[in-house]
Amino acid sequence: MAKYMPAYGMMLIFSAALVVCNKKLRRYLNVPGTTEKNTRGRPEIDRLQLRQFLLQSLEEGTIKWNSRLRSVEEANGKISLHFDRGTVTGFDLVVGADGAWSKVRPLVSDAEPIYTGISGWQFSILNPQEHHPDLFALVNRGSLFAFSTGNAIIAQQMGNGSIGVGRWKVLPEDWQTKAKFDVRSGEAVRDALLDEYQDWAPELRTIIEVMDTSHIMSRNLYMLPVGHKWTHKPGVTLLGDAAHLMSPFAGEGVNLAMKDALDLSEAIIEAVKSGDKASLDGQVQKSEEAMFRRSKRVQQLTYDIMSSMFFTPGAPDTCIETCICQAVTSEMNPILGTTMSVLVYVYYFFFRLFGWGGGHK
Repeated sequence: MAKYMPAYGMMLIFSAALVVCNKKLRRYLNVPGTTEKNTRGRPEIDRLQLRQFLLQSLEEGTIKWNSRLRSVEEANGKISLHFDRGTVTGFDLVVGADGAWSKVRPLVSDAEPIYTGISGWQFSILNPQEHHPDLFALVNRGSLFAFSTGNAIIAQQMGNGSIGVGRWKVLPEDWQTKAKFDVRSGEAVRDALLDEYQDWAPELRTIIEVMDTSHIMSRNLYMLPVGHKWTHKPGVTLLGDAAHLMSPFAGEGVNLAMKDALDLSEAIIEAVKSGDKASLDGQVQKSEEAMFRRSKRVQQLTYDIMSSMFFTPGAPDTCIETCICQAVTSEMNPILGTTMSVLVYVYYFFFRLFGWGGGHK
């Protein structure tokens, strides 16, 4: 993989270019990149880079690496965590931040991840600025979303200079076992996709042609029910995907997880400051209630966008205004949201009437 380049990655904090198009590269949304002085309130940063920043802020030894959590047990009011390196117990609070298939979640909830109906591959394009400048310019240090009915190619600039790509499609959950080629072979995947994407714009086919075949990942996408929550239980809580797993199409998952962690940390700090150990439970419950309200809105938004762009016939050509309205009005009051929706629908009426957006015939 390309070498990590922090100087380049820092520039990405101020890059939020966005293109939403159909398979012929007709641009239904074409948002230019941002600058350090104007981030539009939504600065971007690569997850790997963010992870590095957070890790570097911790004291040596804070994280115990190579010690996977295998199971969680509760007996006589005490929670035991069974790791590869042994069992530990005796906590005031166990925080399940262990992702989609959380081992901690069953302590508070019977909910299990549900298959979204969408699967695919993730792969990279290495050093596009030097080797594929046209593709680099197309992504524009931001994100490109290309949709066709039940199918999408999503490309995003990464902090190490590469472009990360997700190819997502409506597929049965067991598609990997029924595929007629090796779904873990980069060469086989590339050839199969090139055959499938014959009628897509040449620029979008290039994304597949130049993929790094040495490292691909096949994935099914899962979600927890919209509005997932639990009855508060002293001594344990969840955050991030463990609490509100969702599809990635609203682009808010990491933002939510960071807010979860911030709220929880403030709750713990307040309990410690009070000097009353019993107050921890009340503080944690308060942070959970705020998380439930916050995450439900985003869970609904990403579900609506996913439904519009993957399960609507003719998407995005037939439903782009619906999707845009879902995205931009989710936090507006009803009057402003209605006004914005009218403007969006009027704009796309003229967009179609005058053939705006370019693209291939």
